Amino acid sequence: MKTRFLIISGVLVASVLALMLNTGDGKRDSIIVVDTIKVAATPAKYTGEELRMRGFVKTGSILRYGNKADFIVEQEGSEIPVHFNGDTILPDTFADGAPVRVDGQLLESGANPKLLATKVEAKCASKYEADYAEGARPATAPLHPDAIPMNSAKPVKISTNPATNARARADY
Repeated sequence: MKTRFLIISGVLVASVLALMLNTGDGKRDSIIVVDTIKVAATPAKYTGEELRMRGFVKTGSILRYGNKADFIVEQEGSEIPVHFNGDTILPDTFADGAPVRVDGQLLESGANPKLLATKVEAKCASKYEADYAEGARPATAPLHPDAIPMNSAKPVKISTNPATNARARADY
């Protein structure tokens, strides 16, 4: 009985130690989400860190060569040059003035920090903003495509059976 207890205890201790050694130190595995303004103000604080930096692509700064690109991310007058290494594909919405989120590591050489980017995400704000007249808003917001309209006169039952759900939507 005592031997069995010692074996089980040993296995549990070994399992906990293995988990502790294999999970990493947390800091190395995390990404710091930060605005361009903060990085530009204190680059030494972020040097060598994995960052997700937010800002806007400076107009006229994009230089593409093959899958790689150099550009400047700006925000309220602060600028950080970025070198994109081409490991992933630049999005179609990546253009001058576009809101951008850049993942990578900040390299600093004196007063000239540079972000070595491994991932770039961008969106064109005009695609997500409606052109409303001054003060005018739509009467109702559009429904999500998967939304099922609810009416108090005829409730819709949702089940785990996909065929039943399709019939419920069709009957509605």
